[in-house]
Amino acid sequence: MIIMYIAIRLRGHAGVNSDIEETMLLLGLKTPNNCVIIPENAVNKGMLVKIKDYVAWGEADEKTITELKIKDRESRTVIRFSPPSKGFRSLKLHYPKGDLGYRGKAINEFLQTYR
Repeated sequence: MIIMYIAIRLRGHAGVNSDIEETMLLLGLKTPNNCVIIPENAVNKGMLVKIKDYVAWGEADEKTITELKIKDRESRTVIRFSPPSKGFRSLKLHYPKGDLGYRGKAINEFLQTYR
């Protein structure tokens, strides 16, 4: 089984360093609330660690990947979400106090707030 990462861009463009913005564009995270599924490897993990102050990310389980691909209906890798109905906890603090950064397996529950 191939381990996949899910990354969701939570913060916008204002005040973002150019190299961090370029990294997010390389991953396909152009606007807030975009989600991307990428394979686990050293390059992708390094990119996610670099942009940890702007995204929430973690390891996806098979059920979540299947649901996202069904919802997307096309074979693209970037999925657009609406903002969560009850808002974010904090877009300045890292997990577990806020919503940013590495969540591990908890990313699967976090995606439930988008539905």
